[in-house]
Amino acid sequence: MPLRLITILALLAALATSASQGAQVQAEQPLPTPQMPGLEGSVTAKLRRDADFFAARIATDRFDWISRNSLGATLYSLARVTGDETLYEQAAHALQDSLVQRPRHNPDALAYLALVTMASHSFVEARKLANIGLAEEPDHPWLLAVRGDACFGHGDYDLAQADYQRVHALKPGFSTKARLAAVAFVLNRAQESLQLFEEAAEDAADAGGEQAAWARMMVGMQHLKRHEWRLARHHFILGLRIAPDYRPLMGLLARCLEQDGQDALARPYLQTAIASRPDARLQVRLAALEDRAGNTALASQLRADVQKRLAAAVAQRRGTGDRRILAESLMDAGIEPQAALALAQQDLENRRDLEALRVLCRALRANDAASQALPYAREMLRFGTPDAELQAEAEAVFEAAGVRTDS
Repeated sequence: MPLRLITILALLAALATSASQGAQVQAEQPLPTPQMPGLEGSVTAKLRRDADFFAARIATDRFDWISRNSLGATLYSLARVTGDETLYEQAAHALQDSLVQRPRHNPDALAYLALVTMASHSFVEARKLANIGLAEEPDHPWLLAVRGDACFGHGDYDLAQADYQRVHALKPGFSTKARLAAVAFVLNRAQESLQLFEEAAEDAADAGGEQAAWARMMVGMQHLKRHEWRLARHHFILGLRIAPDYRPLMGLLARCLEQDGQDALARPYLQTAIASRPDARLQVRLAALEDRAGNTALASQLRADVQKRLAAAVAQRRGTGDRRILAESLMDAGIEPQAALALAQQDLENRRDLEALRVLCRALRANDAASQALPYAREMLRFGTPDAELQAEAEAVFEAAGVRTDS
């Protein structure tokens, strides 16, 4: 069966599912007002207060390794909310100091340090850190979960699933359900994945704050991957009601609104997210939005700024964590396709997950080398993952290469 027909059938099935589930979602939900990070009462403000509290405790007791763990965990959460990568570096410093104070039987420090390490996409190193702790405590749930995350990020999905199943048997909760859901989606068990994500979001509601907002974002992203825009929008709204300053949710909700032709409603979410932290991909989308609104001068200014910052980023080539994002940003902006390809190739060498394969396929197409992308496209489809972006990229590769496929 041709890939195009498979894609159409998959989308029709997704639309049928969306219709039945969408009946439970209000057609026009009130939209939350996005907030800049740090406003009084925001999730960001609370996390900053917590970080200051633990830093003060460390200042009065330099041997307080427990407070160093708490500081590292808080800074990690703050980085997820704001997208500020320097906070990961600060978290790593606190956690490394904790391990100096207590080098053995300190699983929380190793687990959070592994998570922070994964923020720069160093999944092999993160797995090593988790294994150090597991050598001392083989059944430690948190370390098992984190090792599974490192395997998942590296593209070793079977290993990730084994760790997730083991930790769920030891200590079930919203985080283990979310992890199992992520693997289930990759392995083409979409309904099981959605149910687990929904359960995880309900369970996380009791935790509140960043964790509850993150769980809602995960459910929304499950729908977004299947282009179930209204259902995704519903969950992103719920997440932003919990944490109006949660920056990643702003961009995601804006994408749903843009898809629905509601540019005026999307604009404040894009503007707030960009104002809180510059983002080339969001800025390219804002420029397109301004073009559609007839604000061509502003759109040109936004694009010029993007090109200037991206050129500087390519020249610096900072760290491994930037490679995939930078490659996609260059392609979104329509500049430096060869640099984008080099970055995508480096990213694939570092990890071989489905997203790395998708970005490399896109970069090869941008360099008129679709035929070279064929093996990567087939590898990307090997699980039958019901991700519309993966399917669309594979179809674009096959079409550009002039190849018919039944896979």
